[in-house]
Amino acid sequence: MKVQLDDGAELFYRIDDFTDPWTEPETVLLHHGMAKNHKMWFGWVPVLARHYRVVRFDMRGMGQSTVPEPGYPWTIDNFAKDLLQVADRLELDKFHLIGETVGGSISMRFATLHQERLLSLTACTSPTKKARARCEHSESLAPTANSNQSPTTSFSSTSSAARPSATKRPSCRILWPLARRPKGC
Repeated sequence: MKVQLDDGAELFYRIDDFTDPWTEPETVLLHHGMAKNHKMWFGWVPVLARHYRVVRFDMRGMGQSTVPEPGYPWTIDNFAKDLLQVADRLELDKFHLIGETVGGSISMRFATLHQERLLSLTACTSPTKKARARCEHSESLAPTANSNQSPTTSFSSTSSAARPSATKRPSCRILWPLARRPKGC
């Protein structure tokens, strides 16, 4: 299936939902990285789709989605706008967002712009250099006193930049819940 964006681009998507039909599952939206497509998540589907409605889409220019004209501005902000329009077209008010490589970077940008839409944010093998700057920026993500939200939309401080002696980094990080950020972050 495809959704049409405001500029006429069409993005391919697939929904996998093997939850009990009498339930109303939360949705997990999966955002792949550059030069990949929705099929890269095939190993995740059996695990996730039993408990969640899973939406996998091909980002602009990848897989079965529209390839933009030469000169298109390939920016994180433009991809974040595409992500917002996919969520809007599929009527996803609140969802879990998982992004891989640049899809994780796009997802982190989306989180800074639309935290109210997210139940959680997970970035897999995404750049997290300058973790301190991202943590400081994430202060704007904190729920206000009038807010009853509790999204998990902060950034991990476990990058090698934050841990210079680290030799291995986990390939996937569930990012810190706002209420339980590490001290000093």
